[in-house]
Amino acid sequence: MGTTQATKKRKIRRRKPRSEKRAVITTMPNPLVMAVKELDLGEAMERGVFTLLENLMSYSYRETGRMDSPMRFCSQLFPNNYNLWIDEIIDAKILFKKASSIAGRCDRYRVNSDLLTSESFEKVSTSFDIPHKTVQNPIYKGYMRSFESLDIPLEALMQKSKDIANGITLHDYLTNDHIPIGRYEINYGKAKSKNGKWIWPKSGWAYSKTIVENAKDDGHFVMLKKPDDLEFMSDLKLNYTESPHHFIELQKGFSRQYNEASIKKLINRSPEFKRNLTNNRLDNPFSNLSRELWKIIVDSNNLRELDAANSQYALLANKMGKQVDEPFYNAAARYGKLYEALARRINPNISFHLGKGTPEQFAAGKVARNKAKGLCMVLAFGPANADVPYVDVFQKLYPNAYDWINWYKLENPENIKSGSMTTEKDNYKALSISLQIMESDFWVDGVLAECYDNNILAISRHDSISVYAKDRDEVYDIIKEKKREYGYDFRVPLNPPL
Repeated sequence: MGTTQATKKRKIRRRKPRSEKRAVITTMPNPLVMAVKELDLGEAMERGVFTLLENLMSYSYRETGRMDSPMRFCSQLFPNNYNLWIDEIIDAKILFKKASSIAGRCDRYRVNSDLLTSESFEKVSTSFDIPHKTVQNPIYKGYMRSFESLDIPLEALMQKSKDIANGITLHDYLTNDHIPIGRYEINYGKAKSKNGKWIWPKSGWAYSKTIVENAKDDGHFVMLKKPDDLEFMSDLKLNYTESPHHFIELQKGFSRQYNEASIKKLINRSPEFKRNLTNNRLDNPFSNLSRELWKIIVDSNNLRELDAANSQYALLANKMGKQVDEPFYNAAARYGKLYEALARRINPNISFHLGKGTPEQFAAGKVARNKAKGLCMVLAFGPANADVPYVDVFQKLYPNAYDWINWYKLENPENIKSGSMTTEKDNYKALSISLQIMESDFWVDGVLAECYDNNILAISRHDSISVYAKDRDEVYDIIKEKKREYGYDFRVPLNPPL
């Protein structure tokens, strides 16, 4: 007897989820972990809380050098279940929130610094989403093969993390009246006004003299990390704190927390992998690893790093073109000696090689090169027409490049967009974002993808590729081919030797 349409079983088509949730074991300061566990939220919500806290603290540390700074953090970046517990962790003073008074702008959040001062850390579970389309991406597959091939020397990495933290001392900072007068961005951290309310600054910028005077009136201190060269202060931030000793202990804890959480992700073979929506950079567990920790992995695995000399400025020269300013193009791109060219104008009596000058000239060469590097950083990443030391040197040596850089920052001719660009005053950020897009296109979608197509194990760290020593020359040839394909001209040093 035949079945009728009504008696047939209806087939239910289940929609596949768009992403997979992956768990990651990391570490956090014991007081913070205990404060969350006391809320007795249950495993799923607790994981969501720790995920948010880790993302917020890591973002704060990368941007400001501390984990308790007020940061704009949009709800789209929160774990999916945040509505179930966000009010509880705010009421428990684990997290502080300042709602934005401007429609469409993200609220600001910061973690309670009282919960971050600890020398003991506890394992916690966090999670992140991996979209299915990412898992199928050839670059992701190649990255995971490369990641899994590496030796991650846990003991050496953890010891280096402790050494880095223990190396932070008061001698690294200027305090109160010793801070050079100027306009700085401020990290308030845990600072209270006279009436005991938490300070949420309306502006992140102020003059040091005003901040220092206000701090002393409140019995507080202002700290400033000593730069390599005191003449370049524009990218440094003031830290408002209750006491210098408390501040240093916090900085040590922040350093260990950030580095040890990064190490745990490596040990757990965390496949965190995403493309930044603004600059298309490939963010992975290695990209934000400190240079000291990364060197341990490089040495342990006999890796070789390949990158362009003065990479960002080589790309800048290629972007503006040889016809705009040929001397700048040659120094930055063709020869990769931009810093040296500027350093010799800053101080003609220097040497970059011990055998070609006196020890004093060699030491002076390092200082002058740092000055040149600081100048280039401000010119590429700072506001248009910035008044910085030695800008006249650059302007006289490369006048057309100087004019082009400021034109781009003022006009944003490619209509670059970013959440940090809210007014025309922010247009200067377009140049650095544009260079990062070029960098990602070449090194990730060009060189890294070609390595994986040829079954070469490789790791990307934004503006470089690291490969096993045996593959270095083949990858160097890939870079040369991609330079021809993209029409780029820059120098890639081959050192150290095999």
